[in-house]
Amino acid sequence: MKLRTTLVFGVMALTLAAAPSFAGNMQQIGVTAGFASPTGDFGKAAGSGWLAGATYCYGLNSMWGIGLDANYYGFGSKSFDDGLGGSEKIQPTLVQVTAHVKYFFPMKGSKMMPYVKGGLGIYDLSEKATGTFLGNSISATNSSSNFGFNLGLGDTWSMGSKSSWGLEALYHIISSSSSNGSGSSSANMFTVAANYNWGLGK
Repeated sequence: MKLRTTLVFGVMALTLAAAPSFAGNMQQIGVTAGFASPTGDFGKAAGSGWLAGATYCYGLNSMWGIGLDANYYGFGSKSFDDGLGGSEKIQPTLVQVTAHVKYFFPMKGSKMMPYVKGGLGIYDLSEKATGTFLGNSISATNSSSNFGFNLGLGDTWSMGSKSSWGLEALYHIISSSSSNGSGSSSANMFTVAANYNWGLGK
Protein backbone atom coordinates (compact mmCIF):
# COMPACT_ATOMS: atom_id res chain seq x y z
CA MET A 1 0.00 0.00 0.00
CA LYS A 2 2.82 2.42 0.86
CA LEU A 3 4.56 1.77 -2.48
CA ARG A 4 1.26 2.21 -4.37
CA THR A 5 0.58 5.57 -2.68
CA THR A 6 4.13 6.76 -3.35
CA LEU A 7 3.89 5.90 -7.04
CA VAL A 8 0.53 7.61 -7.51
CA PHE A 9 1.61 10.86 -5.87
CA GLY A 10 4.96 10.69 -7.66
CA VAL A 11 3.21 10.70 -11.04
CA MET A 12 1.08 13.67 -9.98
CA ALA A 13 4.03 15.64 -8.63
CA LEU A 14 6.17 15.16 -11.73
CA THR A 15 3.38 16.41 -13.98
CA LEU A 16 2.43 19.44 -11.93
CA ALA A 17 6.06 20.40 -11.31
CA ALA A 18 6.40 21.44 -14.95
CA ALA A 19 3.54 23.94 -14.78
CA PRO A 20 5.32 26.92 -13.12
CA SER A 21 7.83 27.04 -15.98
CA PHE A 22 5.02 27.89 -18.39
CA ALA A 23 3.05 30.39 -16.32
CA GLY A 24 0.42 32.36 -18.18
CA ASN A 25 -0.65 29.64 -20.60
CA MET A 26 -4.09 28.02 -20.79
CA GLN A 27 -5.19 25.61 -18.08
CA GLN A 28 -8.35 23.49 -18.14
CA ILE A 29 -10.03 21.17 -15.67
CA GLY A 30 -12.89 18.90 -16.66
CA VAL A 31 -15.15 15.95 -15.96
CA THR A 32 -15.17 12.72 -17.98
CA ALA A 33 -17.69 9.93 -18.53
CA GLY A 34 -17.70 7.06 -20.97
CA PHE A 35 -17.61 3.40 -21.95
CA ALA A 36 -14.89 0.78 -21.36
CA SER A 37 -14.49 -2.53 -23.21
CA PRO A 38 -11.89 -5.03 -21.90
CA THR A 39 -10.02 -7.04 -24.54
CA GLY A 40 -7.89 -10.21 -24.63
CA ASP A 41 -7.50 -12.12 -21.36
CA PHE A 42 -8.95 -9.19 -19.42
CA GLY A 43 -12.12 -9.51 -21.48
CA LYS A 44 -12.53 -13.08 -20.24
CA ALA A 45 -12.69 -11.92 -16.61
CA ALA A 46 -14.49 -8.57 -17.02
CA GLY A 47 -17.52 -7.45 -18.97
CA SER A 48 -17.99 -4.09 -20.66
CA GLY A 49 -18.52 -1.23 -18.25
CA TRP A 50 -18.44 2.49 -17.58
CA LEU A 51 -15.92 5.11 -16.46
CA ALA A 52 -16.20 8.46 -14.70
CA GLY A 53 -13.56 10.86 -13.50
CA ALA A 54 -11.71 14.14 -13.87
CA THR A 55 -9.02 15.53 -16.16
CA TYR A 56 -6.57 18.44 -16.05
CA CYS A 57 -4.52 19.88 -18.92
CA TYR A 58 -1.90 22.64 -18.95
CA GLY A 59 -1.20 24.22 -22.34
CA LEU A 60 2.51 24.65 -22.90
CA ASN A 61 1.78 26.42 -26.19
CA SER A 62 -0.80 26.24 -29.00
CA MET A 63 0.15 22.65 -29.88
CA TRP A 64 1.37 20.88 -26.72
CA GLY A 65 -0.32 20.18 -23.41
CA ILE A 66 0.47 18.10 -20.31
CA GLY A 67 -1.85 16.96 -17.58
CA LEU A 68 -3.44 14.32 -15.37
CA ASP A 69 -6.34 11.88 -15.63
CA ALA A 70 -8.08 10.24 -12.67
CA ASN A 71 -10.85 7.76 -13.54
CA TYR A 72 -12.91 5.09 -11.82
CA TYR A 73 -14.14 2.07 -13.81
CA GLY A 74 -17.02 -0.26 -13.05
CA PHE A 75 -17.02 -3.42 -15.18
CA GLY A 76 -19.67 -6.03 -15.79
CA SER A 77 -19.26 -9.25 -13.81
CA LYS A 78 -18.43 -12.66 -15.29
CA SER A 79 -19.61 -16.03 -13.93
CA PHE A 80 -17.69 -19.31 -14.09
CA ASP A 81 -18.47 -22.95 -13.37
CA ASP A 82 -15.64 -24.73 -11.53
CA GLY A 83 -16.69 -28.15 -12.85
CA LEU A 84 -17.24 -29.49 -9.32
CA GLY A 85 -20.76 -28.31 -8.82
CA GLY A 86 -19.68 -24.87 -7.68
CA SER A 87 -19.75 -21.46 -9.33
CA GLU A 88 -17.91 -18.17 -9.06
CA LYS A 89 -18.73 -14.60 -10.06
CA ILE A 90 -15.95 -12.02 -10.52
CA GLN A 91 -16.72 -8.28 -10.21
CA PRO A 92 -13.72 -6.13 -11.28
CA THR A 93 -13.23 -2.41 -10.62
CA LEU A 94 -10.32 -0.17 -11.59
CA VAL A 95 -8.84 3.18 -10.54
CA GLN A 96 -6.61 4.99 -13.04
CA VAL A 97 -4.20 7.82 -12.16
CA THR A 98 -2.04 8.74 -15.17
CA ALA A 99 -0.05 11.67 -16.51
CA HIS A 100 -0.56 12.56 -20.16
CA VAL A 101 0.86 14.50 -23.09
CA LYS A 102 -1.31 15.90 -25.89
CA TYR A 103 -0.32 17.18 -29.34
CA PHE A 104 -2.98 19.40 -30.92
CA PHE A 105 -3.11 19.63 -34.71
CA PRO A 106 -3.18 23.24 -35.99
CA MET A 107 -6.69 24.20 -37.17
CA LYS A 108 -6.67 27.92 -37.98
CA GLY A 109 -10.06 29.56 -37.93
CA SER A 110 -11.79 26.49 -36.52
CA LYS A 111 -13.33 25.77 -33.10
CA MET A 112 -12.17 22.16 -33.41
CA MET A 113 -8.85 21.04 -31.92
CA PRO A 114 -8.09 17.40 -32.82
CA TYR A 115 -5.19 15.80 -30.97
CA VAL A 116 -3.20 12.67 -30.28
CA LYS A 117 -2.66 11.66 -26.66
CA GLY A 118 -0.33 9.39 -24.74
CA GLY A 119 -0.43 8.69 -21.02
CA LEU A 120 1.27 6.56 -18.37
CA GLY A 121 0.89 5.89 -14.69
CA ILE A 122 -0.84 3.64 -12.17
CA TYR A 123 -3.87 1.38 -12.68
CA ASP A 124 -5.23 -0.05 -9.41
CA LEU A 125 -7.24 -3.20 -10.23
CA SER A 126 -9.56 -4.88 -7.71
CA GLU A 127 -11.49 -8.12 -8.22
CA LYS A 128 -14.23 -9.31 -5.86
CA ALA A 129 -15.05 -13.01 -6.21
CA THR A 130 -18.24 -14.50 -4.78
CA GLY A 131 -19.74 -17.94 -5.28
CA THR A 132 -20.29 -21.42 -3.89
CA PHE A 133 -17.98 -24.39 -3.38
CA LEU A 134 -19.22 -27.75 -2.08
CA GLY A 135 -22.40 -26.05 -0.96
CA ASN A 136 -20.61 -23.30 0.97
CA SER A 137 -20.64 -19.59 0.13
CA ILE A 138 -17.26 -18.01 -0.56
CA SER A 139 -16.10 -14.42 -0.92
CA ALA A 140 -12.65 -12.99 -1.59
CA THR A 141 -11.12 -9.75 -2.84
CA ASN A 142 -7.82 -9.31 -4.65
CA SER A 143 -6.23 -5.97 -5.57
CA SER A 144 -3.00 -4.90 -7.23
CA SER A 145 -1.39 -1.68 -8.43
CA ASN A 146 0.11 -1.94 -11.89
CA PHE A 147 1.98 0.27 -14.31
CA GLY A 148 0.23 0.99 -17.59
CA PHE A 149 0.00 3.34 -20.52
CA ASN A 150 -2.57 4.53 -23.03
CA LEU A 151 -2.56 5.98 -26.53
CA GLY A 152 -5.28 7.38 -28.74
CA LEU A 153 -7.06 10.26 -30.46
CA GLY A 154 -9.45 12.98 -29.43
CA ASP A 155 -11.14 16.17 -30.51
CA THR A 156 -12.14 19.29 -28.60
CA TRP A 157 -14.79 21.83 -29.56
CA SER A 158 -14.60 25.35 -28.12
CA MET A 159 -17.78 26.73 -26.57
CA GLY A 160 -16.46 30.17 -25.74
CA SER A 161 -13.38 31.77 -24.27
CA LYS A 162 -13.08 29.28 -21.39
CA SER A 163 -15.25 26.19 -21.86
CA SER A 164 -15.07 23.27 -24.28
CA TRP A 165 -16.32 19.73 -24.73
CA GLY A 166 -14.76 16.79 -26.49
CA LEU A 167 -14.60 13.11 -27.36
CA GLU A 168 -11.68 10.75 -26.83
CA ALA A 169 -10.86 7.17 -27.81
CA LEU A 170 -7.93 5.41 -26.09
CA TYR A 171 -6.38 1.97 -25.91
CA HIS A 172 -4.92 1.02 -22.51
CA ILE A 173 -2.24 -1.60 -21.85
CA ILE A 174 -1.80 -2.49 -18.16
CA SER A 175 1.03 -4.76 -17.05
CA SER A 176 0.25 -7.23 -14.25
CA SER A 177 1.83 -10.22 -12.56
CA SER A 178 0.37 -13.67 -13.01
CA SER A 179 -1.49 -15.13 -10.05
CA ASN A 180 1.16 -17.80 -9.47
CA GLY A 181 4.07 -15.38 -9.75
CA SER A 182 5.55 -17.18 -12.76
CA GLY A 183 5.45 -14.25 -15.13
CA SER A 184 3.63 -11.16 -16.29
CA SER A 185 0.62 -10.46 -18.46
CA SER A 186 -1.35 -7.47 -19.73
CA ALA A 187 -4.88 -6.29 -18.95
CA ASN A 188 -5.95 -4.34 -22.01
CA MET A 189 -9.06 -2.29 -22.73
CA PHE A 190 -10.53 0.18 -25.19
CA THR A 191 -12.30 3.31 -23.91
CA VAL A 192 -14.50 5.97 -25.50
CA ALA A 193 -15.33 8.99 -23.34
CA ALA A 194 -16.85 12.46 -23.51
CA ASN A 195 -15.52 15.34 -21.45
CA TYR A 196 -16.55 18.87 -20.52
CA ASN A 197 -13.81 21.35 -19.59
CA TRP A 198 -13.56 24.73 -17.88
CA GLY A 199 -10.68 27.17 -18.31
CA LEU A 200 -8.80 28.35 -15.23
CA GLY A 201 -7.43 31.83 -14.68
CA LYS A 202 -8.03 34.88 -16.82
